[in-house]
Amino acid sequence: MEKIYPPLAILKEITRVMPKVWQIIDVSRPIGVQNSGCPDRCFAPIETATAASIFCQESAAWKKGADIDIPQPRLTLALAQWRKDKEVFVVNPDFAAVLYAQDDMDIPAAAFDYLPYSCFYVESPGLDVYLTGIHGFFFYLGWDTKEQKVLLSFVFLGESGGCYPFDLPLDGESLDVCFDAAVKKRAQSGNAHLATVARQEQKQRDAVISLLRCALQVVLYLCASNAEIVPDPEQKTVTKHSRTVKDRYAEIRKWDVGMRVGASLREQSRRAADEDAPARTGSHQQRRPHMRRGHWHHFWTGSKSEPDKRKLVLKWLSPIFVGAGDVETPVVMHKVKEV
Repeated sequence: MEKIYPPLAILKEITRVMPKVWQIIDVSRPIGVQNSGCPDRCFAPIETATAASIFCQESAAWKKGADIDIPQPRLTLALAQWRKDKEVFVVNPDFAAVLYAQDDMDIPAAAFDYLPYSCFYVESPGLDVYLTGIHGFFFYLGWDTKEQKVLLSFVFLGESGGCYPFDLPLDGESLDVCFDAAVKKRAQSGNAHLATVARQEQKQRDAVISLLRCALQVVLYLCASNAEIVPDPEQKTVTKHSRTVKDRYAEIRKWDVGMRVGASLREQSRRAADEDAPARTGSHQQRRPHMRRGHWHHFWTGSKSEPDKRKLVLKWLSPIFVGAGDVETPVVMHKVKEV
């Protein structure tokens, strides 16, 4: 019996409801890209998935005399891209917690030029601050046809198949400002469902912003030049790609993220907890062992006189343990050669 995997399960469900939707998206995509002004870095505008879904559902409803029930178009657009290669990043729980603790977001938009794939799925534990039982999220670069802007598109997926999409402008301001603008846009859309969603989001504003911030930190790490990403053991025993997409679990290719650095963080945290710093002579005591958060470092390469040829290099700087012994101790991550 094939393993039940939430992203694959929802893919199969949409295929069951709209068997021809993937074929229609692929055929109509060039026209949608051309008409919307969508750049090459984006797969297609959301209108392409919406139109394909409406066409499939109208045909089915006409045959059965039933009402139209269109699945979330942003989820459909994500799956249309993801099903071709089915790339998945599995983030170590200890490492994920360290990334979530970071709050530095002042990173140039050029960082997203280095996404590992155009669309991918991330299993990142602890993201249940908004969507209960969340399993992970899809990420891709979307396109806002009206505003002519590139979007950071997230589709969060629950264990039971529920989804929650959210778009952020690539060139947007702070996360708070972008969130408020998106919610206002939904509320004023004239769509009753979107207005209801907007009210729910506003009630849980802090939780949703936390969810987006944590997910963004993970995506940025995947763009970093020094990211620790290694093949998951399943690649040798399970993964079997074929020329024809059959939407089977064996087509999924998993990558482990931060496993070694996560293990190092766990060990150093354990040591720090076991160490009770000795009291100093005098009126002051030495601070208990603690960890300074990891953060981002970036710089540009290339001549300023040729801005189009300049490239951004993004690096993740690991946490520093302070007070664990007599010196500040960085998290150690050993480079492993691929065989």
